[in-house]
Amino acid sequence: MPTPLDILKQYWNYDSFRDSQEEVISAVLEGKDTLALLPTGGGKSICFQVPTLVKEGLCIVISPLLALMADQVDSLTKRGIKAVAINSMLKYRDIDRLLDNCIYGDIRFLFISPERIENPLFQERLQKMKPTLIAVDEAHCISQWGYDFRPAYLTIAQIREIHPTVPMLALTATATPDVVDDIQEKLLFKQKHVISRSFNRTNISFNTWSVGDKRGRVLDLFKAMPSGSGILYVRNRRLCRELSDMLAQNGLSSTYYHAGMSKQNRAAQQALWISGEKKIMVSTNAFGMGIDKADVRLVIHFDLSDCIESYYQEAGRAGRDGLPSAATQLYTLSDTQDALTRIESQFPELSTVKKVYQALADRFQLATGSVSEESFGLSIGEFSERLGLRLFPTYGALKLLELNGYIILSEGLSSPSKLQMSCSRRELEDLMDRNASMKRFLDVLLRSYTGLFTSPVSISEIELASRLKIPEKLVVELLQRLENMTLATYLKKSSAATISFPMVRVPAQDIRLSKETNAGRRERMIGKQQAMIHYAENIYECRIKLLLAYFGEENTSACGQCDVCLQEKSLGLNSQEYVTLLRQIRSRLLPGKVDLETLHQEIEGDSERTRALIRWLMDNDFIRSFGKVVSWNVDKERIQAK
Repeated sequence: MPTPLDILKQYWNYDSFRDSQEEVISAVLEGKDTLALLPTGGGKSICFQVPTLVKEGLCIVISPLLALMADQVDSLTKRGIKAVAINSMLKYRDIDRLLDNCIYGDIRFLFISPERIENPLFQERLQKMKPTLIAVDEAHCISQWGYDFRPAYLTIAQIREIHPTVPMLALTATATPDVVDDIQEKLLFKQKHVISRSFNRTNISFNTWSVGDKRGRVLDLFKAMPSGSGILYVRNRRLCRELSDMLAQNGLSSTYYHAGMSKQNRAAQQALWISGEKKIMVSTNAFGMGIDKADVRLVIHFDLSDCIESYYQEAGRAGRDGLPSAATQLYTLSDTQDALTRIESQFPELSTVKKVYQALADRFQLATGSVSEESFGLSIGEFSERLGLRLFPTYGALKLLELNGYIILSEGLSSPSKLQMSCSRRELEDLMDRNASMKRFLDVLLRSYTGLFTSPVSISEIELASRLKIPEKLVVELLQRLENMTLATYLKKSSAATISFPMVRVPAQDIRLSKETNAGRRERMIGKQQAMIHYAENIYECRIKLLLAYFGEENTSACGQCDVCLQEKSLGLNSQEYVTLLRQIRSRLLPGKVDLETLHQEIEGDSERTRALIRWLMDNDFIRSFGKVVSWNVDKERIQAK
């Protein structure tokens, strides 16, 4: 039997494992249920891929993102490892065949979404499978305490009932102590077993700036960026192009990326950034999953993040090569209030939820009392416009319908086109002999892609068009002709969400929402947003200490390089002196206005460092001045005051 290192060398050409990978792999090979807590960029996929290849058998991988599944299948296939993904865009006969291949064939990795688990066909075939490992990616989705709870993740434990002796490996990059416990409980771990690496990224300086002119600060930061690349995260698609254009107009090499762009355009812009031809990527949070670019020197968040988990994961895309890098969160006073208002908009009135449910039923022609086995594509933006609703209330209504069991929502589906031959190679050769117009097309197709006769293969119509020197539209027509002749199964690419209905379609007026479920979700979202606001507005404590404490790492050392630590150093103060002096100033000013000179005299006898700190607090709007008198700006630190 090969060793894990043999497998790593054979398929990935690496000579050694990174960080905690080897420890996780050893635990899996010993049959232990394991939760691997590895930061972004920690190489989590190696942790289930290597032990599967060491042993015989199948690894079932549960993942929430269909695009990420497709990427992993493509990556494994290129290494000569047989892997398939099943999603709602496949036809029944193809799913049936792929599941059979997982039982009787030599497929090593089966990627599924959690929604697939309760499907009767999958349940039936699962009984016959002989898995060697069950891997749960993005495992924090199973916990209601997590930042991205997916109700379907709760069904994963059903696999354990069918295969109780198969070890479970749960993987996540971000989890608080509550979530860590919840994951192991929900996945029915036989014994609690966590392997974690410190979340501390010592080569990244974390900074937060409250600024009136965000665009000006972005320009300054990117102009000062050393060689390497950068990412600017924004909340909406319009800003992607606006800010990218602004950077370009100021002599900075920039492009942009968001989910509303075509797949080809997104791939093209990503390639420009990966190659270094464009230095800065301006993007919504649609960008970054699976990206492992080593030289990202600066990650800026233009808008206040929804929670610390997502912020830390995105910021962690900086400095993968271990060299000094920076992560900066920008915000204004209005951002903090807007963030909380945005949460409230995601909990619309029951009448809105009923309206959305009825619109879904009308759109997909589902009669009251009917049951649908089908999944339907849905552009949430277009759907909300037709309803005359804003995006956030529409999305909120869909999430409430999902949490209460009426629908299953698979977000962010970005699936490439797939093709599999349904005929033998001989039948295809006969067609090429009979049909000269198809011969050249099929020649190029078969030379471009391998494995077409055994499993669905990701293809690119635009690449085929380029090689054939014909329009992309004609390539699509030729592929559809193959399907019409029952010679192939062609699944055209999609970039929509999908909706399915797991229960009998009920009249919209009968929709009932659990007050407990909804109140709990609202409370958790507000709590996470407030923790992010507290992080942003904090001026007392080292930023990395705050972040690590959030993830359960206590008694850590100050980083010495964040904006708070640098401010302490500039004043010639240690951490305790800085906090003591800061609190004295704040305490003196909170009751009301005080003469500035009186403040200087009362705080530590008017030392130069007192004056310097007060000057800094005034420059950053923590202290407001009214002529010769000053007061503490309570709006500046709405929830972070200590």
